[in-house]
Amino acid sequence: MGGPFTGAGAQLGFGTIAREALLLPESEWPVMVEAIVRQLIGAGVQGSAVRGSLGYAGPALRERLFPRFVAPERMPPDAWTEEYTYARRVGGLPLIMAIRREQTSMYVADRHLAKAGGLESAWEAAEENLFSADLGRPEAFVKDGSAVFLLDSDHPRQASWLAYPERLMERLGMDPGPLGVFFSVPALRMITFSEVSEETTVEGVISMLEVNAILAKGEVAPLSRHLYWWRPGGEVMAATEFEHGQPVLTLPKSVMEAIAGHGSGAEQVA
Repeated sequence: MGGPFTGAGAQLGFGTIAREALLLPESEWPVMVEAIVRQLIGAGVQGSAVRGSLGYAGPALRERLFPRFVAPERMPPDAWTEEYTYARRVGGLPLIMAIRREQTSMYVADRHLAKAGGLESAWEAAEENLFSADLGRPEAFVKDGSAVFLLDSDHPRQASWLAYPERLMERLGMDPGPLGVFFSVPALRMITFSEVSEETTVEGVISMLEVNAILAKGEVAPLSRHLYWWRPGGEVMAATEFEHGQPVLTLPKSVMEAIAGHGSGAEQVA
């Protein structure tokens, strides 16, 4: 779901309405719903009627930019080669830029970049806006001996920290060891992580997948059901696949043996 309009990337999850409803008395719900739906319709109409326009340019556009993941199935396949050729891939997930207009997000396409000062200027502004933003609400879950930390926000930029794990660890004051960190991004407004150590087990990894699925279940438009792995100096990589509905873990051999046991010789373990 996420809204019926695709013009200029207008998106709205009904989860937003649900979260707003928790903060207001029931008597104020009709006004809140009407306001949010009007925002969606306005963004969709603008994107359809004025192709190529985001309504902002120069500094006014750059100050609203942020990096944003897109679930691959939520974008027409030809869009990546026709409208969003600048997109980056992080562990297989496409990362683009967007602007926030109250409760709606509008995607920044190739044709919008000149108004932001060009691609490099746009990315610099989007990243700085992410880095300077609040990290959101922290929570911790412990299952099967593994601690999973959740950073939850009302803004769809939250998952984008997956593209900048070193900056995130620095911001949190964490120093990951040689076995790295598992991440998940169940929804755009969430990111979870768990440090890999000699105590990490396959059962603990499966538990993190279960936590990810539980978090995604309450979202109208979940982002990814996979785990991602990273260690300092390396790239973020997808750490899971699903075969016949069962998770399969793919990691460097040294990390796999730390989790599955020395001498396993396994590159993958279900």
